[in-house]
Amino acid sequence: MELDYLLFILAIYSISVFWLGKKYFRSKKVIRMASNAIYPTVADDTKGMRTPLGKLEGMTFCSKNWKNIRRLSYGVMLFITLGLLVAFRYHESLNLFNALFFFIYPVMFISVYSKIPSFFVVEGGFYLDEKFYNWSTIEAVKIDKVRMGDHIYGMFEGASEYSKVTFVTGKRETVTMPKEIYVLETTQLEKLRKVFQGLGVKELCETTESKKIK
Repeated sequence: MELDYLLFILAIYSISVFWLGKKYFRSKKVIRMASNAIYPTVADDTKGMRTPLGKLEGMTFCSKNWKNIRRLSYGVMLFITLGLLVAFRYHESLNLFNALFFFIYPVMFISVYSKIPSFFVVEGGFYLDEKFYNWSTIEAVKIDKVRMGDHIYGMFEGASEYSKVTFVTGKRETVTMPKEIYVLETTQLEKLRKVFQGLGVKELCETTESKKIK
């Protein structure tokens, strides 16, 4: 029984380290991919823009978001390693539930807070909050003003001054993680429209009829 306990804890630790490393290197890869972006090309292209995760910053390894992810990842790694040592050292008096506390909760925490708010367009698709979407999965984009009653109205300061760019897939969207970005400046919207036009992406009118972006 004691050997089974120790092997189980070691397995959970290994899975936790693997998951932590996967999240860390995914964020790192996304930052590297941003250097190939069609949009944005300059810092002002995303000034004031937001995603469902928060306000956009420059996608560089010097950004505040990346530094926070790195600190968080190192801190969680240290915590679960200490948890492994504690679980091994006090395995006779520590029950399995208490031992799992050192691994499950940190992994759950970093799963929620370790994503970088991000949006950039590349030839084959776009990245939104670290997830890649191929253009083949997008039917159209819809651009309209944020209005009272929208799920993001009042969620951040000045929300009513933003325009909402929704990527339509034809599938039911979730309110928790919609495929949307929120744009403040008219010049940014016009640049995005030109990018979408160049890629052959359609714009969905408020009447729900599709047309080519002009």
